[in-house]
Amino acid sequence: MDMNMLLTLNLAFAVLAPSLASSSRFIQPPQSQSIIENDAVDFGCEATGPSSDLHYEWLHNGQQIVYDRRVARIDSNLHIESVQREDAGDYVCIAASVASGARQASPPAKLSVICKYPNPFMTMTIMAESMPKTCAKKYLTTF
Repeated sequence: MDMNMLLTLNLAFAVLAPSLASSSRFIQPPQSQSIIENDAVDFGCEATGPSSDLHYEWLHNGQQIVYDRRVARIDSNLHIESVQREDAGDYVCIAASVASGARQASPPAKLSVICKYPNPFMTMTIMAESMPKTCAKKYLTTF
């Protein structure tokens, strides 16, 4: 490779590198939230780059979310209708460039579910085994 070609490649990389680095930043990363059980929650997410080139996906506790009527991706945002106890955990937004295939993960946002009082006919033993520890502990000390 001759010296002119090497200089041209180095210059091209120096010019393109800042735009590549800035294209993977999140303008709006998802934020941690505490939601009362059965209420709805929305996580916002937006990354830099041409919006037509970006595709968004969401992870819950490291697993790709399967969308349905209750859990939906709306543009880049995540909407959960009627939050359940099992929805608690970490949510990560993944922004992917359609053109290059490059992927960037947001910092995790924690969803805490504030549990409503359980069915009064349930025994405390069943409650403690079937609820997340934070809910079970709260209810066991409430009675």
